[in-house]
Amino acid sequence: MSGWKLQRQFTRRHSVLVFSLPFLTLTAIFTNEYVLFSFALFFVLLLTVNKWYLDYACSRITIPRGNEVKRIFPGELATLQLPIEYSGKVPIFSGKLSYFLYDTDGAVLLAAEERSSANLREEHRFSVPPLTKRVYDLQVKGVKRGTAQIRSLELVVHDIFQFSSIHLTYAGSYRSEVIVYPEIRSFHGLEKIIQQEQGAQPRSFSLYEDVMMTRGNRKYTTGDPFNRINWKASARAEQLQTKIYEKITVSMWTIVINVKSKLRTRQTIDFFEEALSQAAYTCQYAAKHDISFEIFVNIKMPGTMTGLHLPYGNGKHHLLRALELLARLRASNVTVPVENMLHAVFQQPVQQQCILHFGAYGEEEERKYSMERQDGKTIYYVQTTGDGVYLTMAGGRQHESAAT
Repeated sequence: MSGWKLQRQFTRRHSVLVFSLPFLTLTAIFTNEYVLFSFALFFVLLLTVNKWYLDYACSRITIPRGNEVKRIFPGELATLQLPIEYSGKVPIFSGKLSYFLYDTDGAVLLAAEERSSANLREEHRFSVPPLTKRVYDLQVKGVKRGTAQIRSLELVVHDIFQFSSIHLTYAGSYRSEVIVYPEIRSFHGLEKIIQQEQGAQPRSFSLYEDVMMTRGNRKYTTGDPFNRINWKASARAEQLQTKIYEKITVSMWTIVINVKSKLRTRQTIDFFEEALSQAAYTCQYAAKHDISFEIFVNIKMPGTMTGLHLPYGNGKHHLLRALELLARLRASNVTVPVENMLHAVFQQPVQQQCILHFGAYGEEEERKYSMERQDGKTIYYVQTTGDGVYLTMAGGRQHESAAT
């Protein structure tokens, strides 16, 4: 039976009946009591029908393949759904559906009751008519960054007379999950970052051109590619004309998040959530202004010692990937040394135009950033104090903006 693991369970009444049948049958044969023999035959038929009914009903219970993922911010509502299809032609009279809402972060509350959903087990009566599709809903409210999933789905189906039951444990691929994005905590200073551009903007001098933005034409010169010839303009001018495209620059930000704590008693910093919320705002700001960005986090990942990396991208889809990445981080994650992460940051073939540092900042970061600033890189770190949030030039301790 695809997607389910089953275990058959029997009641005491069933066991008594099964063990009584041989005695009842032998007594009927030796005494020539047709009534006793009829009872024995009836009980055999009853047990056979009950077994057939359970096998038939349970073999026709399915859950569609795929995943359902709901994405919300704190304070928003989402409905987790559990779809169950029953293709049998006889009804299921009695059963019980139960599942476990895995929410170790306390990311959501049950919307109807406003109570914690952590380690919550939900149960529903399972009684369905033939050829039925049913959806079980669980509405939750986002409280804080994190994820919650429906797990440990179990279904118990009883026979008609409740002599026995089949316990079904779901082992298929369907998953229902809600992702609560980090709270967006804004701060001033991103708009004042000293760089040549924000996004893909026309510029007078650039190595890049936007072939979708034609600025004009000029006389053809030897070496111009033929795909740049404007044939209509050439026909009017009676000589070859080459298209002139707008010069653009493509802005790129590297978001570096150091979450490693200096204390041996814990893995991550005590302002872990604040750093991720500030990084989330930066991702949102970059996407809004068409700025490509990447993310580095010094969280240990399989196969690498440099930490977690989201490559460059831009637009709404890339923003959603970034927010989901930040939502899935845990304060209990194992970290890697910040020097390993910074080594990966500055070993990339792409030259970063702007680096923004979040989280812990110390002598190692100051030393490394001072060296990189000498190569012309623009580097800032976001400093959180009791007075507010500062966007500060890294590698020089020079404030670039006021507290927010």
